[in-house]
Order: sequence, then C-alpha cells, then structure tokens
Amino acid sequence: MRRERVVSGVRLGALARANEFARALRGFATCACLVIDLATGSLRGASAGHLPPLVGVGNDLAPWWLPPGPMLGAARASRYEVDAGEWPVDGELVLYTDGVVERRGEPVDAGVARLAAVLDAERPGRRDWTTIVRETVGEPRADDACILTATRVRVGVRASTLGGR
Repeated sequence: MRRERVVSGVRLGALARANEFARALRGFATCACLVIDLATGSLRGASAGHLPPLVGVGNDLAPWWLPPGPMLGAARASRYEVDAGEWPVDGELVLYTDGVVERRGEPVDAGVARLAAVLDAERPGRRDWTTIVRETVGEPRADDACILTATRVRVGVRASTLGGR
C-alpha cells in the first residue's frame, strides 16, 4: 500500500468529539477512524489507540500502522495524526477488535500477523469464517471478537441498448 503522511498533529474532528464524549462518560475506548474515497481509493486515517487495519490485494494483506494517538477518554484535549494511503481496486480492507488478535503473554504484533496470515490462506469472498475465528481468537473468552471486511471493486458502466435503436 502506498503511504504518505498528510497532516501532523491535526485534531481530527470525529475523534476529538468522540474523545470529549468518552471523557463525559468517564470511560475509555479505542477507535480507528477512516475516511475513504471509493472513487479513487484514497484513504485517510487516524488511530485513538486502536489496532491497525489490514489492507492489501488478494493474499497479501498487511497492517496499516496509523500514527498512535491516545485512547478516547484518556486526555482532555487529544491530537490525532492523520495518515494517507491507498485502497487499490480489488483490494481488501479489514477492521477488527482486539479480542481477535490479543492473547495473554504474546505481543500484539504477533496476533496481527497471525490474523493477516489466516486471512491470506483463505480466498477472499469464499472464506470459512468458523475456521478463521477458531485460528485467530482461539478459545472462547470474555473479550469481544469482531472482524469487518470490505473489498473495493471496479464498477463498469455499459452503454444502454434501450435508448438507441
């Protein structure tokens, strides 16, 4: 994935407002905030302590390590760095919760790499989600485990045969 840093130290509006909300509730949460232009595939993203999305084509998913920002609710006025990347045509974007990749006594990077490897071993669009959850999450536990995937496809426009005889 092509990456370039676009803005440093920007207070991303959505994350700033979510941070204020979390502080009002006296709670904490992590969040990855992505802005996607479906026509061009351009991505802008920021992280409030959340794990990196996976982006790639075919069986080549890799983590998009967004600049780390503070968890929502952790600081009064938080600033989040925004990073830019590209979501290629036929590329997949994968978001997931920490319960999918975190295991006690194991670095988070190892869990992220395991998820990417397990997804790469299966064909996009024909994945056996029971196997994927078993291989990534492992034994049932109290933490949440959610995986959201999206594929960017090119939509072709054909000339209509109805209007021109």
